[in-house]
Amino acid sequence: MIDRVKFRLKASGKIQVDYQLVIDGKRVRVRSEVPSAQVTPAAKKAVAKGRDPSPNSATYRWAMGNAQRQVQKRLGGSKPQKKAREAKPKPAKGMTLKKFIDQHLESYWMQIQAKPATRARHVCALNRHHLPALGDMPLESITRGVLAAHQANVAKRMKGRSGGEAKPSSVNISMVVLMTMLRYAVDLELIAHVPMLRRMKSKPVKRAKRYSDEELDRFLGEIERQGNPHVLLGALLGCDQGMRCAEIVTLERQDVDFKRQEITIKRGLSMDKPGSTKTGNERTIPMTDRVAQALRAAPTSVVVPQVIWRIGRKGRQERYTARRLYEAFMAAQDAVGLKLRGTHILRHTCASRLADRGASQAQIACYLGQVKATTADIYTHVSADGVRGLLDRELGKNLAKFPRGLENR
Repeated sequence: MIDRVKFRLKASGKIQVDYQLVIDGKRVRVRSEVPSAQVTPAAKKAVAKGRDPSPNSATYRWAMGNAQRQVQKRLGGSKPQKKAREAKPKPAKGMTLKKFIDQHLESYWMQIQAKPATRARHVCALNRHHLPALGDMPLESITRGVLAAHQANVAKRMKGRSGGEAKPSSVNISMVVLMTMLRYAVDLELIAHVPMLRRMKSKPVKRAKRYSDEELDRFLGEIERQGNPHVLLGALLGCDQGMRCAEIVTLERQDVDFKRQEITIKRGLSMDKPGSTKTGNERTIPMTDRVAQALRAAPTSVVVPQVIWRIGRKGRQERYTARRLYEAFMAAQDAVGLKLRGTHILRHTCASRLADRGASQAQIACYLGQVKATTADIYTHVSADGVRGLLDRELGKNLAKFPRGLENR
């Protein structure tokens, strides 16, 4: 068992890995040097600053693979090295992709400390696209040509959210899961190398924007006009509380504290079923007045614990799915002529409104439930009106003649 792994940069510039292993109840300390071919500049820079390399880096993968080899070596007893090598079980030739996934997927997740959302993405991509097509194929038979043909087939079969052709970026994300597992097979010395594969070219993606106050009022007004209190509550949870769509549809009454005016976000979706949040962490955030008012006004179900529910075809009460909420938002956005559509735009709008009011990057990340404070920068799109209001408050100056249009420069 691997108890602890520590990276250290030696004076010679090489990276040394200090392992603490637990074998038969005893702690064993082992030191190894990472081969120069496996040392990346980013990993070297991280170790120099006292941090571990990225779990996806070649340095980290080699270190974890070496730790497993050290454990297997010591479990073989105190035999001579030559006999230990002969006794070491060699990987069976012809191991199929499905058998490899069944045996090693969990250990790979443990090594990279995969979040629940990452695990769900891996399972979805493998079960939908890769295992049905390549599951019975031996690992060594998956060549560059096989991967290229498989990538083309995935692009044909995959559908976008609107039912049309999927984006090249979606195909690339699915293929990255397969390539990552093949790299892990190389680390375990099951195959010699990973075949090269070119990513599909995609158009440069523009950064997601936000709704202005006027656009947000039009969107909320249209939902209110439709007369569905649960969809209105979902929209307010998105634009005021910054909750993800999966967190909105799994929010339960017991998670709402009206006395303290707080909401505790505990759940998300995993394979379209309630599970942990995207980051695996819970968070408690203050509740706005209009969200509290909408929660009190929304009808309560005695069957469904979620705050957002609907009447199904057979007259039964059931929770809203993420897909149904997405379709309800899209219908309202189309009705008022908004170009930016979907559910996640409300999360961007919430973060941007917080930034307009002077919230720091760390505060926004805490409110949105982001692991890194720098991630909040993706969600914040500060408007010129927000900058003007902040300067008015902080500097006490009249900036009514502040030049407009600077946000477009």
